[in-house]
Amino acid sequence: MFSSRTVVGLAAVALAIAATAVSMAGRASGARTSDAAYSSSAPSGGPVAASMIIPPGKIAAVSAEFGSGDVNCPENSLTYGYQLNGGANVPLDTGYGCAAAAGTTIGPFPGPTLLRIWVTDNYPPPYTFYSDGNHALVTRRTAAGLVPPWTVSVMDSYYGFCGTDCPRAPAGPGEGNFNATISIS
Repeated sequence: MFSSRTVVGLAAVALAIAATAVSMAGRASGARTSDAAYSSSAPSGGPVAASMIIPPGKIAAVSAEFGSGDVNCPENSLTYGYQLNGGANVPLDTGYGCAAAAGTTIGPFPGPTLLRIWVTDNYPPPYTFYSDGNHALVTRRTAAGLVPPWTVSVMDSYYGFCGTDCPRAPAGPGEGNFNATISIS
């Protein structure tokens, strides 16, 4: 268990990373989140979307699917992956229809690491949507603990009609054209 000082320190680092990522990405202003997902205020005074932070020494396990059962099955290909601390996008899988997507494990790292999931809708023109953007819904499945698992749901561009400047978040958790669960261990 972490001491209360460690928890407070990690929370401060996480908020700093989140504020940096938001200013770098410029996409979080329209993000939809739930279950206490707004954790701070951006320098502009607006909310900062809750960040998915991998704590030092921990591993994030990602399981994913395109669509959800028989709901929101993408008819054109989507590519998904992850990004760490605002760095390069790391692709993991491409698919369409309602189908399982490749998962992965990420980490461990020596310090707190900001994790973002991204989805590129390959329908022309291709658009890339991030888990802290206006086509995404991130939910914490439990309020207990410092590192709860998250559900990330992302909608595509709807055949190129709704790009990154057009808000299109899923109606609820697991209702995106792409859905992932991220657990920390």
